[in-house]
Amino acid sequence: MGRFEGGVAWLGVITGLWGFVAAYSGIGGKFGILPLAVAVLLAVASFFCMVGPRVAFYGVAVISLLLGASMVLGASPNYIGAATIVLALVTFAVALVAARRRIRVSEQSHPMNLPVFG
Repeated sequence: MGRFEGGVAWLGVITGLWGFVAAYSGIGGKFGILPLAVAVLLAVASFFCMVGPRVAFYGVAVISLLLGASMVLGASPNYIGAATIVLALVTFAVALVAARRRIRVSEQSHPMNLPVFG
């Protein structure tokens, strides 16, 4: 895992924890426990991205959209909820980039480009 992917995973953990705080502050809303569960799921999925396959970032992207949607639907109507929506959208965007990003080996350092002696 590279620096970018590690940063995206940590951003997902931070977004999940921030979403937990935002959902807890607005627990009296219509949805009750749903935003709390989605926020915890986002943090756990982001931790899994640190050791799991690159495809797991797609899950983080979907879960961050679910967190943003639960905040839009009224879990926390204050500035904390607005900040959570922005964090969820940023996490969605960078998680998609991290999932689609491919590590390329330069032609010079490619293992099949060895010197031939003989």
